[in-house]
Amino acid sequence: MFLIAGAVVVCYIGAVVWFSGRVLPRVYVGEVKLGGLTYEQTVQTLAKFKKDSVPASVNLLAKGKTSRVKPTDIGWKMDVEKTAKKVYELGRRGSSSLFYQFRAPFAKTTVVPIVDYDAERLEAVIKSFTVSVDEPAIDASATLVDGKVVPVSDQQGEVIDLEGAKAKILDHFSNFHGGDIALESVVDYPKIVLGSAALLQKSVQELAKTELTLTWEGGKKKLSKNGILSLVGFVGKVQGGASDLGLPKVLTAAFTDARVQSYLSSISGLTDDPVVEPKLAIVDKKLTVLKAAKAGRMVDLKKSSAKILLALRKAEQKRTVALILRDRPPTIDVANLGKLGIIERIGYGETSFYGSPPNRVHNITRGVEILQSALIRPRREFSTTGTLGAVDNTTGYLPELVIKEKRTVPEYGGGLCQVSTTLFRAILDAGLKVTERTAHAYRVPYYEPPVGLDATIYMPKPDLRFLNDTPGNILIQGQVVGNKVIFELWGTSDGRKSTIGTPRILSTTKPGEAIYAKTDTLPEGEIKQVELAHDGAAVLVDYVVTRNGKTIIQTTFKSVYQAWPARYLVGTKKKK
Repeated sequence: MFLIAGAVVVCYIGAVVWFSGRVLPRVYVGEVKLGGLTYEQTVQTLAKFKKDSVPASVNLLAKGKTSRVKPTDIGWKMDVEKTAKKVYELGRRGSSSLFYQFRAPFAKTTVVPIVDYDAERLEAVIKSFTVSVDEPAIDASATLVDGKVVPVSDQQGEVIDLEGAKAKILDHFSNFHGGDIALESVVDYPKIVLGSAALLQKSVQELAKTELTLTWEGGKKKLSKNGILSLVGFVGKVQGGASDLGLPKVLTAAFTDARVQSYLSSISGLTDDPVVEPKLAIVDKKLTVLKAAKAGRMVDLKKSSAKILLALRKAEQKRTVALILRDRPPTIDVANLGKLGIIERIGYGETSFYGSPPNRVHNITRGVEILQSALIRPRREFSTTGTLGAVDNTTGYLPELVIKEKRTVPEYGGGLCQVSTTLFRAILDAGLKVTERTAHAYRVPYYEPPVGLDATIYMPKPDLRFLNDTPGNILIQGQVVGNKVIFELWGTSDGRKSTIGTPRILSTTKPGEAIYAKTDTLPEGEIKQVELAHDGAAVLVDYVVTRNGKTIIQTTFKSVYQAWPARYLVGTKKKK
């Protein structure tokens, strides 16, 4: 016995001496054997292993769907230096060092590597997959319809266990395993439950009895019952005064900040005095103020809402609240016009509307008037339809032909496409980025030549939009001179130059046979042409913008014009 014990001790001492500068025997990372290696050899071996053996990907499986995840998707990588240090120090540090020293010759020890990964990317990768398989819980909710509560009951759901999915992915990569990962689901409980629908209705009826009058400088408004109900929302509330211990809240009717602010916004036409920006123009090549600015006042929604809610919590039946208003100065400081950077013409566009009927000429002139002096701030996108606003008889327009639903019909504002087409050409001349443009359904003679450089608009879509990516502001200057529309863009040039290629007509198509439609608005036998025939065509126009020798914009505008048959009306009205 003493001889055996002595032999064991001698072997142990020999092993300790042999492994004094090496990794303990039978130590692995993944399937890589590291026992007996020096620290430097361990680093080299792990570096090669990292390059050759990290799994290409794992497959997430859930409810019949699959998603592939690669280590690079989550920024996963093994820290070779730290892992080598962890392996080397096994059995050398800590209270369990003797245990590992005695155990090492007889049992395999697998060390989990030290890794780095992006926790946010890991969660995002999982959620991008689980969003298609999750069935989240539905919180109780309600709406008011004519003072009646219409409740929607809460429902439990089933979602993928997010934390479990994270652990499984990291475990697979850390153990250098590829393959499939079956994700598990957990119950998703609603955070807000319905409770009693009858009590909910009763609480709404009590809130509806509230009387509230709002006042402001120059006006006041007493809210009707419907006005009071418009302040009511439905929120979750912990019942019985108990603290929130993760239990679901019960749906409750209450005056809410969101509803109050929404109501205040809805009456802003009564309470607010809008800002009037100065109207600017270029006169004798100099930026000039044509119309002075005017400061405005507006309700401070956040502060006024807080004040109203505080009053509504009080016991009084009748409440009067003075709204809090704040001054709103013009955004353009006329004392420092030079800071706007409007110093030179950067773009020019011109089209002819010769032969247009009077209503079309009127609408073109009106559209130019509205766009005149529009100011586009740096890094802002300009919307033509948004700037024009409503187009009807109340805004100064007359009925004229427009292209709508494959027909040419009279509508208010017909002819505004002449305005947008001219502006489009000024935008291209300035070398600006066009973010939205739509060609007409058929070729319109007013806009040619050249073909393929028109831009149709119709409220609210299609629109003509562009981005001001120049150093300064851009001022639109428009005018109607004789039979021409002219737009100039003024701002600060950054040296860009635009090139508009020659239109390339890829194909043309002839219109079909003329279309004849009967009408009782014309005498029997009378024929009236209401639409001309137009050839169809597919057209490409290249647009390239360079600055300091580098291309900053390169795009091709594609226009597909339909072949448009002539249309005639045939009278059927009999003579009396």
